[in-house]
Amino acid sequence: MGQRQAVLWPVISQSGVGVRLSETVRKELYLERLREKLIKLYSYGDAEPDARKRLGDQIDGYFEAAILMKMITKEALQAVIDDEHMKAFGITLEERRIKKKLDQGSVEIDWESYDAPPNLRGKPRR
Repeated sequence: MGQRQAVLWPVISQSGVGVRLSETVRKELYLERLREKLIKLYSYGDAEPDARKRLGDQIDGYFEAAILMKMITKEALQAVIDDEHMKAFGITLEERRIKKKLDQGSVEIDWESYDAPPNLRGKPRR
């Protein structure tokens, strides 16, 4: 992301003067962090280690917090997800779901057992 200048407002707190970010800057920071998390999630590919599950749960909470605080709409979140997915896999989420289903239905046959002539092959196990 390019250089950005934060709009800051001084805030008086019990501990002294603090700094509060503008809504626009907070949203930009949120989206930047979300993209980082999605890139990390998608880097796992189809592998499903515990770390991927934890990250997925963390991202779900991240989504809920943004929606609850009315920082961003579900549609805008979905657009970010779609964009990062396309960058990571080169296909849409829907195309990837279909591809996974088709791949699960296909059974790979081990033709190597048919390389030997029938009279030399072992008897089938029952």
